[in-house]
Amino acid sequence: MKYHLHILFFTTLMMTGAGLPAQEHDCPYTIDALTPSPHYSVIAEGKECFTELFSVPTPSGPDMSPRDANFVGRVGEYIGDRQDIAIARFVPKGAASPVEIRLADFSENCRIMPEDAVSDIAGIGSETIEFKMAANTYAYVEIDDLPPLLISSEQTVPMTCDRKDPKVKYFGPGKHEAGEIVLESGDILFIDTGAIVYGTVKMAGCSDVTITGNGILDTSHQEKGAAIHFDNCSDISISSILIRSSKGGWMVVPSNSSDIRIKDVKILGFGANNDGIDLVSDSDVRIDRCFIRSTDDCIALKTGKSRGSSDICISDCTFYGFASSDGVIVGYEARSPIDSVFVRNCDVLACRGTSPTGGKSPFSIICDGPGPISNIFFENCRISEDVEFKNLEISVTNGQQYVFMEPGKVDNVVFRNVHWAQGDVPFMIWGHDAEHRVTNVTFENCTMGGKPLKSHKDATVLVNRYTDMINFVYSGKEKTFRRF
Repeated sequence: MKYHLHILFFTTLMMTGAGLPAQEHDCPYTIDALTPSPHYSVIAEGKECFTELFSVPTPSGPDMSPRDANFVGRVGEYIGDRQDIAIARFVPKGAASPVEIRLADFSENCRIMPEDAVSDIAGIGSETIEFKMAANTYAYVEIDDLPPLLISSEQTVPMTCDRKDPKVKYFGPGKHEAGEIVLESGDILFIDTGAIVYGTVKMAGCSDVTITGNGILDTSHQEKGAAIHFDNCSDISISSILIRSSKGGWMVVPSNSSDIRIKDVKILGFGANNDGIDLVSDSDVRIDRCFIRSTDDCIALKTGKSRGSSDICISDCTFYGFASSDGVIVGYEARSPIDSVFVRNCDVLACRGTSPTGGKSPFSIICDGPGPISNIFFENCRISEDVEFKNLEISVTNGQQYVFMEPGKVDNVVFRNVHWAQGDVPFMIWGHDAEHRVTNVTFENCTMGGKPLKSHKDATVLVNRYTDMINFVYSGKEKTFRRF
Protein backbone atom coordinates (compact mmCIF):
# COMPACT_ATOMS: atom_id res chain seq x y z
CA MET A 1 0.00 0.00 0.00
CA LYS A 2 2.85 2.39 0.84
CA TYR A 3 4.33 1.79 -2.64
CA HIS A 4 1.09 2.94 -4.34
CA LEU A 5 0.77 5.98 -2.07
CA HIS A 6 4.20 7.11 -3.25
CA ILE A 7 3.09 6.81 -6.86
CA LEU A 8 -0.01 8.92 -6.15
CA PHE A 9 1.99 11.53 -4.24
CA PHE A 10 4.59 12.03 -6.95
CA THR A 11 2.01 11.99 -9.74
CA THR A 12 0.27 14.88 -7.95
CA LEU A 13 3.58 16.74 -7.65
CA MET A 14 4.31 16.37 -11.33
CA MET A 15 0.82 17.63 -12.23
CA THR A 16 0.82 20.60 -9.88
CA GLY A 17 4.52 21.49 -9.82
CA ALA A 18 4.27 21.82 -6.04
CA GLY A 19 6.19 20.29 -3.17
CA LEU A 20 9.75 20.20 -4.51
CA PRO A 21 12.13 23.14 -4.73
CA ALA A 22 12.86 24.40 -8.20
CA GLN A 23 15.89 22.68 -9.76
CA GLU A 24 17.78 23.02 -13.00
CA HIS A 25 16.31 20.40 -15.34
CA ASP A 26 19.30 20.19 -17.64
CA CYS A 27 20.43 16.67 -16.79
CA PRO A 28 22.15 15.25 -19.89
CA TYR A 29 20.66 11.82 -19.17
CA THR A 30 17.05 12.94 -19.61
CA ILE A 31 15.19 10.86 -22.23
CA ASP A 32 11.58 11.84 -22.89
CA ALA A 33 10.65 8.35 -24.08
CA LEU A 34 11.37 6.84 -20.66
CA THR A 35 9.20 6.77 -17.53
CA PRO A 36 10.28 9.06 -14.66
CA SER A 37 10.41 7.43 -11.25
CA PRO A 38 7.43 8.39 -9.07
CA HIS A 39 9.30 7.31 -5.94
CA TYR A 40 12.52 9.30 -5.90
CA SER A 41 13.88 12.73 -6.65
CA VAL A 42 17.68 12.53 -6.84
CA ILE A 43 19.74 15.71 -6.53
CA ALA A 44 23.45 15.42 -7.38
CA GLU A 45 25.94 18.28 -7.54
CA GLY A 46 23.01 20.61 -6.78
CA LYS A 47 21.02 19.59 -9.87
CA GLU A 48 18.08 17.26 -10.24
CA CYS A 49 18.93 14.04 -12.05
CA PHE A 50 16.62 12.36 -14.48
CA THR A 51 15.56 9.30 -12.50
CA GLU A 52 13.90 6.58 -14.53
CA LEU A 53 11.61 3.79 -13.37
CA PHE A 54 12.40 0.69 -15.44
CA SER A 55 9.74 -1.94 -14.92
CA VAL A 56 9.70 -5.48 -16.35
CA PRO A 57 6.59 -7.66 -15.85
CA THR A 58 7.22 -11.33 -15.14
CA PRO A 59 6.18 -13.64 -18.00
CA SER A 60 2.89 -15.39 -17.31
CA GLY A 61 0.04 -17.23 -18.97
CA PRO A 62 -0.26 -20.23 -21.28
CA ASP A 63 1.69 -18.60 -24.12
CA MET A 64 4.99 -18.49 -22.20
CA SER A 65 7.94 -20.00 -24.04
CA PRO A 66 9.56 -23.07 -22.45
CA ARG A 67 12.55 -20.90 -21.49
CA ASP A 68 10.36 -18.34 -19.76
CA ALA A 69 8.35 -21.04 -17.98
CA ASN A 70 11.57 -22.60 -16.69
CA PHE A 71 12.84 -19.15 -15.68
CA VAL A 72 9.70 -18.30 -13.69
CA GLY A 73 9.77 -21.70 -12.05
CA ARG A 74 13.37 -21.21 -10.90
CA VAL A 75 13.34 -17.57 -9.82
CA GLY A 76 9.69 -16.65 -9.32
CA GLU A 77 10.10 -16.29 -5.56
CA TYR A 78 12.75 -13.60 -6.08
CA ILE A 79 11.24 -11.59 -8.93
CA GLY A 80 7.53 -11.67 -7.99
CA ASP A 81 5.02 -10.23 -10.48
CA ARG A 82 7.50 -7.71 -11.85
CA GLN A 83 11.02 -6.39 -11.47
CA ASP A 84 11.38 -2.64 -10.90
CA ILE A 85 14.50 -0.53 -10.61
CA ALA A 86 15.06 3.22 -10.55
CA ILE A 87 18.12 4.56 -12.35
CA ALA A 88 19.79 7.96 -11.84
CA ARG A 89 23.02 9.05 -13.51
CA PHE A 90 25.08 12.21 -13.05
CA VAL A 91 28.44 13.72 -13.93
CA PRO A 92 30.77 14.22 -10.92
CA LYS A 93 32.73 17.45 -10.57
CA GLY A 94 35.30 16.27 -8.07
CA ALA A 95 36.47 13.28 -6.04
CA ALA A 96 33.22 13.23 -4.02
CA SER A 97 29.82 14.60 -5.00
CA PRO A 98 26.96 15.66 -2.69
CA VAL A 99 23.84 13.57 -3.36
CA GLU A 100 20.31 13.87 -1.97
CA ILE A 101 17.49 11.36 -2.29
CA ARG A 102 14.14 13.04 -1.65
CA LEU A 103 11.15 10.90 -0.77
CA ALA A 104 7.40 11.36 -0.46
CA ASP A 105 7.40 10.02 3.08
CA PHE A 106 9.71 9.32 5.99
CA SER A 107 12.12 6.46 5.33
CA GLU A 108 12.25 3.73 7.92
CA ASN A 109 15.13 1.67 6.52
CA CYS A 110 17.86 2.52 4.07
CA ARG A 111 20.77 0.45 2.86
CA ILE A 112 23.42 1.87 0.51
CA MET A 113 25.93 -0.51 -1.09
CA PRO A 114 28.82 -0.91 -1.47
CA GLU A 115 29.80 0.89 1.70
CA ASP A 116 33.01 2.40 0.37
CA ALA A 117 31.17 4.16 -2.49
CA VAL A 118 29.54 6.67 -0.14
CA SER A 119 30.37 8.64 3.00
CA ASP A 120 28.81 11.12 5.42
CA ILE A 121 25.37 9.52 5.28
CA ALA A 122 22.64 11.55 7.00
CA GLY A 123 18.86 11.71 7.10
CA ILE A 124 17.92 8.05 7.33
CA GLY A 125 14.48 8.04 8.91
CA SER A 126 13.55 11.35 7.26
CA GLU A 127 12.24 12.44 3.87
CA THR A 128 15.69 13.40 2.60
CA ILE A 129 18.73 11.13 2.69
CA GLU A 130 22.07 12.79 2.05
CA PHE A 131 25.57 11.46 1.42
CA LYS A 132 28.71 12.04 -0.55
CA MET A 133 29.46 9.70 -3.42
CA ALA A 134 32.88 8.95 -4.84
CA ALA A 135 33.48 9.81 -8.48
CA ASN A 136 33.08 7.06 -11.08
CA THR A 137 31.34 4.65 -8.74
CA TYR A 138 27.93 3.06 -8.25
CA ALA A 139 25.57 3.21 -5.30
CA TYR A 140 22.79 0.63 -5.01
CA VAL A 141 20.14 1.97 -2.63
CA GLU A 142 17.37 -0.02 -0.95
CA ILE A 143 14.75 2.04 0.93
CA ASP A 144 11.78 0.43 2.66
CA ASP A 145 9.56 -1.41 0.16
CA LEU A 146 10.36 0.92 -2.75
CA PRO A 147 12.09 -0.28 -5.93
CA PRO A 148 15.88 -0.32 -5.57
CA LEU A 149 17.69 2.74 -6.85
CA LEU A 150 20.92 2.57 -8.86
CA ILE A 151 22.92 5.81 -8.86
CA SER A 152 25.83 6.01 -11.27
CA SER A 153 28.50 8.70 -11.00
CA GLU A 154 30.11 8.75 -14.45
CA GLN A 155 32.04 10.98 -16.78
CA THR A 156 30.46 11.80 -20.14
CA VAL A 157 32.27 10.52 -23.20
CA PRO A 158 33.05 13.31 -25.70
CA MET A 159 32.16 12.82 -29.35
CA THR A 160 35.54 13.25 -31.02
CA CYS A 161 34.96 11.46 -34.33
CA ASP A 162 33.29 12.81 -37.47
CA ARG A 163 29.63 11.77 -37.57
CA LYS A 164 29.76 11.81 -41.39
CA ASP A 165 32.56 9.25 -41.47
CA PRO A 166 31.10 6.05 -42.99
CA LYS A 167 32.88 4.04 -40.27
CA VAL A 168 30.93 5.90 -37.55
CA LYS A 169 27.45 4.76 -36.55
CA TYR A 170 26.09 7.61 -34.44
CA PHE A 171 22.87 7.68 -32.41
CA GLY A 172 22.01 11.08 -30.97
CA PRO A 173 19.64 12.00 -28.13
CA GLY A 174 16.20 10.48 -28.39
CA LYS A 175 14.63 7.10 -29.16
CA HIS A 176 15.92 4.84 -31.96
CA GLU A 177 14.50 1.54 -33.25
CA ALA A 178 17.72 0.14 -34.68
CA GLY A 179 17.11 -3.62 -34.79
CA GLU A 180 20.30 -5.56 -35.51
CA ILE A 181 23.42 -3.39 -35.82
CA VAL A 182 26.24 -5.14 -37.70
CA LEU A 183 29.72 -3.73 -37.15
CA GLU A 184 32.85 -4.29 -39.23
CA SER A 185 36.55 -3.71 -38.69
CA GLY A 186 37.40 -0.13 -37.83
CA ASP A 187 33.82 0.83 -36.99
CA ILE A 188 32.80 3.14 -34.13
CA LEU A 189 29.34 2.80 -32.59
CA PHE A 190 28.58 5.92 -30.57
CA ILE A 191 25.38 6.01 -28.50
CA ASP A 192 25.32 9.56 -27.25
CA THR A 193 24.14 10.85 -23.89
CA GLY A 194 20.35 11.06 -23.88
CA ALA A 195 19.91 8.35 -26.51
CA ILE A 196 18.14 5.00 -26.16
CA VAL A 197 18.75 2.47 -28.93
CA TYR A 198 16.44 -0.51 -29.10
CA GLY A 199 18.50 -3.18 -30.80
CA THR A 200 21.41 -5.60 -30.69
CA VAL A 201 25.01 -5.53 -31.93
CA LYS A 202 26.80 -8.30 -33.83
CA MET A 203 30.33 -8.71 -35.14
CA ALA A 204 32.27 -11.54 -36.76
CA GLY A 205 35.94 -11.64 -37.73
CA CYS A 206 36.41 -7.96 -36.86
CA SER A 207 39.23 -5.94 -35.37
CA ASP A 208 39.63 -2.40 -34.06
CA VAL A 209 35.97 -1.79 -33.12
CA THR A 210 34.79 0.73 -30.51
CA ILE A 211 31.37 0.82 -28.84
CA THR A 212 30.96 3.81 -26.54
CA GLY A 213 28.92 6.80 -25.39
CA ASN A 214 26.70 7.34 -22.36
CA GLY A 215 23.46 6.25 -23.99
CA ILE A 216 21.38 3.11 -23.54
CA LEU A 217 21.35 -0.11 -25.58
CA ASP A 218 18.09 -1.91 -24.82
CA THR A 219 17.05 -5.31 -26.21
CA SER A 220 13.47 -5.11 -24.92
CA HIS A 221 12.01 -4.69 -28.42
CA GLN A 222 13.99 -7.64 -29.83
CA GLU A 223 13.20 -11.36 -29.78
CA LYS A 224 16.35 -12.30 -27.85
CA GLY A 225 18.40 -10.62 -25.15
CA ALA A 226 21.95 -10.92 -26.54
CA ALA A 227 22.79 -7.22 -26.63
CA ILE A 228 26.35 -7.50 -27.96
CA HIS A 229 27.71 -10.68 -29.50
CA PHE A 230 30.97 -11.07 -31.37
CA ASP A 231 33.01 -14.05 -32.55
CA ASN A 232 36.59 -14.39 -33.75
CA CYS A 233 37.36 -10.72 -33.15
CA SER A 234 40.27 -8.75 -31.71
CA ASP A 235 40.94 -5.27 -30.36
CA ILE A 236 37.37 -4.62 -29.22
CA SER A 237 36.54 -1.77 -26.81
CA ILE A 238 33.16 -1.35 -25.06
CA SER A 239 32.81 1.53 -22.61
CA SER A 240 30.39 3.74 -20.66
CA ILE A 241 27.06 2.65 -22.16
CA LEU A 242 24.14 1.24 -20.20
CA ILE A 243 22.95 -2.16 -21.48
CA ARG A 244 19.71 -3.76 -20.40
CA SER A 245 17.45 -6.61 -21.36
CA SER A 246 14.04 -7.98 -20.49
CA LYS A 247 14.34 -10.81 -23.03
CA GLY A 248 16.02 -14.19 -22.59
CA GLY A 249 19.66 -14.79 -23.43
CA TRP A 250 23.21 -13.93 -22.47
CA MET A 251 23.81 -10.20 -22.81
CA VAL A 252 27.44 -9.44 -23.72
CA VAL A 253 29.06 -12.45 -25.37
CA PRO A 254 32.60 -12.36 -26.77
CA SER A 255 33.64 -15.77 -28.16
CA ASN A 256 36.94 -16.97 -29.64
CA SER A 257 38.24 -13.42 -29.36
CA SER A 258 41.20 -11.54 -27.89
CA ASP A 259 42.29 -8.09 -26.76
CA ILE A 260 38.92 -7.11 -25.29
CA ARG A 261 38.34 -4.05 -23.10
CA ILE A 262 35.03 -3.53 -21.26
CA LYS A 263 35.04 -0.49 -18.98
CA ASP A 264 32.49 1.62 -17.08
CA VAL A 265 29.60 -0.37 -18.54
CA LYS A 266 26.29 -0.79 -16.70
CA ILE A 267 24.50 -4.10 -17.43
CA LEU A 268 20.99 -4.78 -16.14
CA GLY A 269 19.40 -8.15 -16.88
CA PHE A 270 15.77 -9.00 -16.09
CA GLY A 271 15.02 -11.92 -18.41
CA ALA A 272 15.65 -15.64 -18.59
CA ASN A 273 19.33 -16.64 -18.62
CA ASN A 274 20.43 -13.00 -18.65
CA ASP A 275 24.09 -13.62 -17.88
CA GLY A 276 25.75 -10.21 -17.82
CA ILE A 277 29.02 -11.08 -19.58
CA ASP A 278 29.88 -14.53 -20.91
CA LEU A 279 33.48 -14.99 -22.00
CA VAL A 280 33.68 -18.08 -24.22
CA SER A 281 37.20 -19.12 -25.25
CA ASP A 282 38.64 -15.62 -24.99
CA SER A 283 42.09 -14.30 -24.08
CA ASP A 284 43.60 -10.99 -23.02
CA VAL A 285 40.40 -9.57 -21.54
CA ARG A 286 40.10 -6.59 -19.20
CA ILE A 287 36.78 -5.81 -17.49
CA ASP A 288 37.02 -2.69 -15.34
CA ARG A 289 34.65 -0.60 -13.22
CA CYS A 290 31.41 -2.20 -14.41
CA PHE A 291 28.09 -2.67 -12.61
CA ILE A 292 26.13 -5.85 -13.36
CA ARG A 293 22.70 -6.70 -11.95
CA SER A 294 21.48 -9.97 -13.36
CA THR A 295 18.86 -12.70 -13.17
CA ASP A 296 21.61 -15.17 -14.05
CA ASP A 297 25.37 -15.17 -13.59
CA CYS A 298 26.93 -11.72 -13.61
CA ILE A 299 30.18 -12.84 -15.28
CA ALA A 300 30.80 -16.40 -16.51
CA LEU A 301 33.93 -17.85 -18.11
CA LYS A 302 33.51 -20.84 -20.41
CA THR A 303 35.42 -22.65 -23.15
CA GLY A 304 34.64 -24.52 -26.34
CA LYS A 305 36.46 -27.62 -27.57
CA SER A 306 38.95 -25.95 -29.87
CA ARG A 307 40.20 -22.98 -27.82
CA GLY A 308 40.85 -22.25 -24.16
CA SER A 309 40.58 -19.05 -22.12
CA SER A 310 43.49 -17.22 -20.50
CA ASP A 311 44.68 -13.89 -19.17
CA ILE A 312 41.36 -12.57 -17.88
CA CYS A 313 41.39 -9.62 -15.45
CA ILE A 314 38.19 -8.38 -13.76
CA SER A 315 38.73 -5.37 -11.50
CA ASP A 316 36.82 -2.71 -9.54
CA CYS A 317 33.42 -4.14 -10.51
CA THR A 318 30.15 -4.37 -8.57
CA PHE A 319 27.83 -7.37 -8.89
CA TYR A 320 24.26 -7.90 -7.77
CA GLY A 321 23.15 -11.49 -8.31
CA PHE A 322 19.43 -10.82 -8.18
CA ALA A 323 18.23 -14.37 -8.85
CA SER A 324 19.92 -17.63 -9.89
CA SER A 325 23.20 -15.78 -10.15
CA ASP A 326 26.85 -16.14 -9.21
CA GLY A 327 28.95 -12.99 -9.03
CA VAL A 328 31.83 -14.50 -11.02
CA ILE A 329 31.75 -18.14 -12.10
CA VAL A 330 34.63 -19.88 -13.82
CA GLY A 331 32.75 -22.71 -15.59
CA TYR A 332 30.55 -24.69 -15.80
CA GLU A 333 31.43 -25.41 -19.43
CA ALA A 334 35.16 -26.26 -19.45
CA ARG A 335 35.63 -28.13 -22.70
CA SER A 336 39.25 -26.91 -22.85
CA PRO A 337 41.65 -25.19 -20.42
CA ILE A 338 40.89 -22.04 -18.43
CA ASP A 339 44.06 -20.46 -17.03
CA SER A 340 45.20 -17.23 -15.38
CA VAL A 341 42.06 -15.45 -14.19
CA PHE A 342 42.34 -12.48 -11.82
CA VAL A 343 39.40 -10.93 -9.93
CA ARG A 344 40.49 -7.84 -8.00
CA ASN A 345 38.82 -5.24 -5.79
CA CYS A 346 35.26 -6.30 -6.58
CA ASP A 347 32.04 -6.17 -4.53
CA VAL A 348 29.28 -8.78 -4.58
CA LEU A 349 26.12 -7.18 -3.17
CA ALA A 350 23.88 -10.26 -3.34
CA CYS A 351 23.94 -13.86 -4.48
CA ARG A 352 20.76 -15.93 -4.55
CA GLY A 353 19.18 -18.90 -6.25
CA THR A 354 19.63 -22.59 -6.88
CA SER A 355 22.02 -24.45 -9.17
CA PRO A 356 22.68 -28.05 -10.27
CA THR A 357 25.24 -28.31 -7.46
CA GLY A 358 22.99 -27.03 -4.70
CA GLY A 359 22.97 -23.24 -4.84
CA LYS A 360 24.74 -20.21 -6.27
CA SER A 361 27.87 -18.63 -4.79
CA PRO A 362 29.41 -15.15 -4.99
CA PHE A 363 32.49 -16.80 -6.50
CA SER A 364 32.42 -20.26 -8.09
CA ILE A 365 34.85 -22.46 -9.96
CA ILE A 366 33.07 -25.45 -11.46
CA CYS A 367 34.93 -27.69 -13.88
CA ASP A 368 32.31 -29.49 -15.96
CA GLY A 369 34.41 -31.06 -18.67
CA PRO A 370 38.12 -31.88 -19.16
CA GLY A 371 39.39 -28.34 -18.53
CA PRO A 372 41.60 -28.14 -16.58
CA ILE A 373 40.96 -24.94 -14.62
CA SER A 374 44.09 -23.53 -13.00
CA ASN A 375 45.69 -20.38 -11.59
CA ILE A 376 42.60 -18.49 -10.47
CA PHE A 377 43.12 -15.52 -8.14
CA PHE A 378 40.63 -13.46 -6.10
CA GLU A 379 42.15 -10.46 -4.32
CA ASN A 380 40.80 -7.61 -2.16
CA CYS A 381 37.13 -8.49 -2.67
CA ARG A 382 34.09 -7.99 -0.45
CA ILE A 383 30.92 -10.09 -0.28
CA SER A 384 27.82 -8.81 1.50
CA GLU A 385 25.74 -10.81 3.97
CA ASP A 386 23.00 -11.25 1.34
CA VAL A 387 24.19 -14.74 0.36
CA GLU A 388 21.63 -17.51 0.36
CA PHE A 389 23.26 -20.94 -0.05
CA LYS A 390 27.06 -20.92 -0.28
CA ASN A 391 29.87 -18.42 0.17
CA LEU A 392 32.09 -20.29 -2.25
CA GLU A 393 32.11 -23.32 -4.51
CA ILE A 394 35.08 -25.07 -6.10
CA SER A 395 34.12 -28.37 -7.66
CA VAL A 396 34.77 -30.92 -10.36
CA THR A 397 31.65 -32.52 -11.84
CA ASN A 398 31.30 -35.81 -13.68
CA GLY A 399 31.38 -33.83 -16.95
CA GLN A 400 27.74 -34.60 -17.65
CA GLN A 401 26.03 -31.41 -16.46
CA TYR A 402 26.33 -29.42 -19.68
CA VAL A 403 29.20 -30.63 -21.89
CA PHE A 404 28.91 -34.45 -21.73
CA MET A 405 32.65 -35.01 -21.75
CA GLU A 406 35.15 -36.56 -19.38
CA PRO A 407 35.80 -34.87 -15.98
CA GLY A 408 38.64 -32.42 -15.41
CA LYS A 409 40.65 -30.90 -12.56
CA VAL A 410 40.98 -27.64 -10.59
CA ASP A 411 44.41 -26.55 -9.31
CA ASN A 412 45.97 -23.48 -7.70
CA VAL A 413 43.21 -21.17 -6.52
CA VAL A 414 44.07 -18.23 -4.25
CA PHE A 415 41.79 -16.01 -2.16
CA ARG A 416 43.78 -13.08 -0.77
CA ASN A 417 42.15 -10.40 1.41
CA VAL A 418 38.67 -11.60 0.55
CA HIS A 419 35.99 -10.83 3.13
CA TRP A 420 32.68 -12.69 3.39
CA ALA A 421 30.20 -10.84 5.64
CA GLN A 422 27.91 -13.85 5.95
CA GLY A 423 29.29 -16.38 8.42
CA ASP A 424 26.48 -18.95 8.40
CA VAL A 425 26.69 -20.42 4.91
CA PRO A 426 29.44 -22.88 3.86
CA PHE A 427 32.35 -23.18 1.52
CA MET A 428 32.09 -26.18 -0.80
CA ILE A 429 35.31 -27.74 -2.14
CA TRP A 430 34.51 -30.95 -3.94
CA GLY A 431 36.53 -33.20 -6.24
CA HIS A 432 35.04 -35.90 -8.46
CA ASP A 433 37.34 -38.90 -8.01
CA ALA A 434 40.98 -39.78 -7.39
CA GLU A 435 42.03 -38.67 -10.87
CA HIS A 436 39.88 -35.55 -11.04
CA ARG A 437 40.57 -33.53 -7.95
CA VAL A 438 40.58 -30.02 -6.47
CA THR A 439 44.12 -29.24 -5.29
CA ASN A 440 46.08 -26.30 -3.86
CA VAL A 441 43.46 -23.86 -2.60
CA THR A 442 44.80 -21.01 -0.44
CA PHE A 443 42.96 -18.54 1.79
CA GLU A 444 45.32 -15.71 2.75
CA ASN A 445 44.30 -12.99 5.23
CA CYS A 446 40.61 -13.61 4.63
CA THR A 447 37.67 -13.15 7.01
CA MET A 448 34.26 -14.71 7.33
CA GLY A 449 31.44 -13.18 9.34
CA GLY A 450 33.92 -10.55 10.55
CA LYS A 451 36.29 -13.15 12.01
CA PRO A 452 39.76 -14.16 10.80
CA LEU A 453 39.80 -17.27 8.63
CA LYS A 454 42.79 -19.05 10.12
CA SER A 455 41.79 -22.68 9.56
CA HIS A 456 38.94 -24.88 8.40
CA LYS A 457 37.56 -24.63 11.96
CA ASP A 458 36.71 -20.95 11.39
CA ALA A 459 34.18 -21.77 8.66
CA THR A 460 31.86 -24.54 7.59
CA VAL A 461 33.87 -26.23 4.85
CA LEU A 462 32.13 -28.99 2.91
CA VAL A 463 34.80 -31.19 1.35
CA ASN A 464 35.26 -34.77 0.18
CA ARG A 465 38.31 -36.98 -0.02
CA TYR A 466 39.11 -35.83 -3.56
CA THR A 467 40.55 -32.50 -2.40
CA ASP A 468 44.13 -31.87 -1.36
CA MET A 469 46.32 -29.07 0.01
CA ILE A 470 43.79 -26.61 1.43
CA ASN A 471 45.90 -23.81 2.92
CA PHE A 472 44.94 -21.10 5.42
CA VAL A 473 47.37 -18.22 5.94
CA TYR A 474 46.66 -15.37 8.36
CA SER A 475 49.19 -12.79 9.55
CA GLY A 476 52.01 -14.94 8.26
CA LYS A 477 50.91 -18.11 10.04
CA GLU A 478 50.03 -21.01 7.77
CA LYS A 479 47.96 -24.14 8.34
CA THR A 480 47.67 -26.78 5.66
CA PHE A 481 45.10 -29.54 5.60
CA ARG A 482 45.46 -32.54 3.32
CA ARG A 483 42.39 -34.59 2.54
CA PHE A 484 40.01 -33.39 5.24
